[in-house]
Amino acid sequence: MTARELLEAPDVLADEVWPEPEPLDGAAKLHPWPVGAILPPQLEDFGLAFADRLCIDPGPVMMTLLAASSALTSGRVWIQPDRDNPTWQEPTSLWLVIVMPIATGKTPILKAALGPVWAVEKTLREEHELALQTYKAELASWESRKRNERGPRPEPPRVSRLLAQDATREALADLLTTNPGLLAYHDELAGLFKT
Repeated sequence: MTARELLEAPDVLADEVWPEPEPLDGAAKLHPWPVGAILPPQLEDFGLAFADRLCIDPGPVMMTLLAASSALTSGRVWIQPDRDNPTWQEPTSLWLVIVMPIATGKTPILKAALGPVWAVEKTLREEHELALQTYKAELASWESRKRNERGPRPEPPRVSRLLAQDATREALADLLTTNPGLLAYHDELAGLFKT
């Protein structure tokens, strides 16, 4: 059934559109993580040790560390994939979904890999709070002056963010207008897909 037929069909039953899912039976196994090829040694050493401590494959840990690195550098660092073509540059943006069964260590992986991002995010929030207090004081001073003595109205501080946790599409769009790179973190994909 084509997409047009699907849209024009009056009543289409799910079993007419989607075939019955087939079990993976190990067909979707991950390739071993390419040690020394992607992440900086310090991150890779941390990821390998953490995966070993949890007794899990290092792939999901390393991919989460790669996503965290992407969030920290996105919009700020560009990669030139072809050294012979200086006009071809790509941002370090990365889309990543880790799908693992229940109780296999997803949440500890995310917490460990994103811990440094949360620490930077906390610092950014504290700095923004201080800037906001300064702005409010400047605005109060500006408003207390006579109109002909005011000068330009103070501008509110820009919100610098690295992380958006379980944010709606609208909130993400708003945050992306002032932040070049942002990690949109969702522990469960169901909430993201429902929006």
